[in-house]
Amino acid sequence: MKTITTPKTLLEAVNYFSTDAVCVKFLEQFRFVESDGKPICPQCGSLNVCALTSRPAYRCREKGCKKGFSLKTGSIMEDSPLPITKWVPAIWFVLNHKNGVSSYEVGRALGIHQGSAW
Repeated sequence: MKTITTPKTLLEAVNYFSTDAVCVKFLEQFRFVESDGKPICPQCGSLNVCALTSRPAYRCREKGCKKGFSLKTGSIMEDSPLPITKWVPAIWFVLNHKNGVSSYEVGRALGIHQGSAW
């Protein structure tokens, strides 16, 4: 199993996760672990999936399914208006605090409203 390098400080995390491409690549390493990095259709579980060229999303090729999905599908990020470049550092921030963190602190650290951080 390969090791995934992660930033050590919040400043490093914000700088590291500043582009969509880096965030997508990082999330793919966690989301598609069971299939050796290949996307899995969340509807039917098929590995017969193609990547869309217009945006970071996928489409199932199975005859009965043909559903489209992305990395956000089926996660807490699915219907959020926040970009993935805010979500990934926020998740990193929460996971790296031993005793938890308040939504006010997340909001201040990432420059978003407390309601969005909640």
